Amino acid sequence: MAKVTIQQLQKMKEDGEKISMVTAYDFSQAVLVEKAGIELILVGDSLAMTTLGHEGTTALTTDEMIAHIRPVVKGAPSPMVIGDLVFGSYNESISQAIHSSNRLIKEGGCDAVKLEGAHPDIIRAIVDAGIAVQ
Repeated sequence: MAKVTIQQLQKMKEDGEKISMVTAYDFSQAVLVEKAGIELILVGDSLAMTTLGHEGTTALTTDEMIAHIRPVVKGAPSPMVIGDLVFGSYNESISQAIHSSNRLIKEGGCDAVKLEGAHPDIIRAIVDAGIAVQ
């Protein structure tokens, strides 16, 4: 399967095709997703609780998120991998949001970022910086 792109996803939506997305937090999970032909993988902040044993998602750091994005990207070269911006990594300023997004893309290797809540000004700034937001 070729690398999934935003353009491909848009075409699939226009054509009424089903698009699948799952979460993965490590290499072995990502390999299974790759074999299943799933289009999207979210490396979500729920890994704080499900994988790292934190009490909640707010304890997760950007460094921990990056450390989980990397093996997912290696294990699943075809799906679009989306990294979750962690709590406190984007809501203080637009500059902080762009910096955090760049870290997930550059250091983690993901294709897009996800953030929680309605922040149209932050989303616009991240997109204007050339980063896809899902």
